[in-house]
Amino acid sequence: LKSELVTPVTPGSALISVYWHKELNQIITGSANGETHVLYNPDISQGGAKTVMLKAPKRRHIDDDPNLTMDLSHGIGGDAVILPGGSAPSAASFASRHPTIGLTASGKSRDPRRPHIPNTTPFAKSNADEAYIREHIPLSGMREEDPREALLKYADKAKNDPMFTNAWATTQPKTIYAELSDEEEDGPDKKRVRR
Repeated sequence: LKSELVTPVTPGSALISVYWHKELNQIITGSANGETHVLYNPDISQGGAKTVMLKAPKRRHIDDDPNLTMDLSHGIGGDAVILPGGSAPSAASFASRHPTIGLTASGKSRDPRRPHIPNTTPFAKSNADEAYIREHIPLSGMREEDPREALLKYADKAKNDPMFTNAWATTQPKTIYAELSDEEEDGPDKKRVRR
C-alpha cells in the first residue's frame, strides 16, 4: 500500500475511531483528546459538513468580546476613572492587566446571556421577609390555619342549603350513612396476595 495523500488530523493525539459515510462521501474521525473532525472534498461530497460550511458565520455582538466587557463583581478600579484632558485606557491594556475577566477557569469565554450570581453574605440573605410574605402573598397563612375550623365555618350553610344532596331532600330528608362492619373498623382493606 502506498499512501497518496497524508493528512495529519490530530497531531500529538491518537485517532480512536474512523467512519466513512458512503452517501455523503465524508470521513468522520474521533481522537483521544475528544476532538471530532470531518474530512471531505468540496467538489465530490454532498451535504453533511459541506452544508454547514456553506452557511454564513454567526454574527457576533460587541458584548461577546471579553476584551471589551468588564465584570462588575470585581468593582471599578481607580485607573478606570477618566480625568478631563486625559485619555481613556484601551481595552487591550485592560485585558492584559485582567486576563481572567470575561473568561471561565478553563479559558473559555463566559456566556453573555447568563447572569452573574452574586456571592451570598451573612448581611444579604436570600430569605424573603416573613411579614412581607404574610401580607402580600395570598394563602401564605394556610399552614397555621386549622383545617377543621375552616370546614366548620361552612357546616351551617351546608346543612341549610345542601349543594350536592339537594335532589334527595324530599325523598330522603335525613342522611343515612352505611354502618361499618367489624372488618372495616380495623382499617382500610389490604389487598389479597395472589399466589
